[in-house]
Amino acid sequence: MVPEGCAETELPHRIMVAADGYSFSLTPPSLALGNLLLALQPTTSVVHVASQAHGPSHADVALESVRRTGLFGTITSSSLYEVREETAANGILLAASELHTQLIVLLARPHSFLSGLFHRSVTAQVLRLSAVPVLVLPTN
Repeated sequence: MVPEGCAETELPHRIMVAADGYSFSLTPPSLALGNLLLALQPTTSVVHVASQAHGPSHADVALESVRRTGLFGTITSSSLYEVREETAANGILLAASELHTQLIVLLARPHSFLSGLFHRSVTAQVLRLSAVPVLVLPTN
């Protein structure tokens, strides 16, 4: 999704992947984007948002899960950017601004029909508010 009014004309080289503290795997259609994403030769930041100020954040799980996909170039521990004491959507958007991100990649987990009726998804909030393009990749 490219937001209306986006003035960016160059291909994105600063990519941010928002990942939670749960392991994931990508669907075959998501994995099919591998060559395209690697051709960008991106500088990738893995962003993890933790709502609490203290305690374990599981950002290490997020980093390893993104690294394991192989889609985003070299991912090291210095690729991790953590935001604390924010809601997930606000933390993602804050990190995107602070990192001067040109493309936000969201990892969308499957949700039940009922959860879609009663909860606003982080993906929907980021899509609605982002000033930069967003790529949503389905996960298993």
